Amino acid sequence: MNVGFGSPGLRPGLLSLQAPLKFLVVTLLCAACANHRLPPKELVEADIEAMQEAVAAKIPDAQRAARLNMSISQLRQQLLTFQAERDRFQFDLLELNGRPDATRPQLEARIEQFDEQRVATRARVFELHSEMLAASTAEEWKALFPYERAVLTDSEH
Repeated sequence: MNVGFGSPGLRPGLLSLQAPLKFLVVTLLCAACANHRLPPKELVEADIEAMQEAVAAKIPDAQRAARLNMSISQLRQQLLTFQAERDRFQFDLLELNGRPDATRPQLEARIEQFDEQRVATRARVFELHSEMLAASTAEEWKALFPYERAVLTDSEH
């Protein structure tokens, strides 16, 4: 008769496997939960939606709320367009890098083109930020800026 911990009827050798198996299952579940993150485009979309909901909740003036939502929609478009441009740049760079016949001027031209797009996007995002500041009071912006920060931070991924 087997007297001890564990399920009755299990052989002693199987008891020694229970702890490592439980640890493995818990570790895999934790890893699955920790890595459950939205794709970059969906993350930006969710952040934009949260920001627009915050505008509806925190901006009592309908005209200023409309201005803010217009700027937020344009910010969304700028960031999603830039994500697509960045993805295309990475693809092009990897493709050029993998070609033995690619020349340095070709690489430099593609990098320069992306830099121009990046600078233009940065300038437009700053303009939109300024428009949002102008459409809100200091107290309202204090409530909205965490949403903008989330949008801008998550768009970098």
